Amino acid sequence: MSRDVAPPRLVRALLVPLVVLAWLAVLLVVGWLLSHVTHALLILVLSTVVAFALSPLVQLLERWLPRMLAIVIAYVIGFTLLLGLLSVVVVSAATETTTLVHNLPGCSAGSASRSRSWTRRRAG
Repeated sequence: MSRDVAPPRLVRALLVPLVVLAWLAVLLVVGWLLSHVTHALLILVLSTVVAFALSPLVQLLERWLPRMLAIVIAYVIGFTLLLGLLSVVVVSAATETTTLVHNLPGCSAGSASRSRSWTRRRAG
């Protein structure tokens, strides 16, 4: 009774790529699952950060107001400050972009003339 057993080298040659492919499949499935969970985790983390940041203001307002009203006022103040800061950043970026657009033709002409003079010096 003889059994047809594959030689150990052949088994090892097949086993290593199969193990690598199996680990790649596991990583692919884990990455796919994480991509679906990322949105929920991001919302959870951001809400925790906002709640932690507004906690001192809520505690301060809680001295004079009921807790629920203190939380609402703290969130209104917090988001008002955030929107104000965001509007300052957007207005500054728009102003700088407009300035860049107006100054770009002059910069381009100056750069071209410097390039031509540099080329003449090198060539000549």
